[in-house]
Amino acid sequence: MVLLNKFILSMDKKISIILIGNNEDHDSISTQLERFSRQSLSPNEVIFVDTSKRAKSVDNFAHKLPREIKFQYFNIGKNYPGAARNFGVKKSSHSILGFLDMMTIPTHNWLK
Repeated sequence: MVLLNKFILSMDKKISIILIGNNEDHDSISTQLERFSRQSLSPNEVIFVDTSKRAKSVDNFAHKLPREIKFQYFNIGKNYPGAARNFGVKKSSHSILGFLDMMTIPTHNWLK
């Protein structure tokens, strides 16, 4: 147990959130991103993987996150959720990962 605790303490404590979406409107995306800025423990990075046929303009909703939270948007076209999650994992910068889809509303202390 002590070895495990030392390992956990030495890990990168930064958090990447991988958010999967498909055909949501800009208001829904903005609302979901705003929720991350109100978390009791803020993520360091949000990666939005969009499986819609057409890419969205991220300028309309990227400003919903504080500047300290890095935001990345990728449109990978029509794909299954598993493929979108795997894509997001490859693009993430941190060892702690959180996964969320657009239909799931995180509680205030979801990351904590």
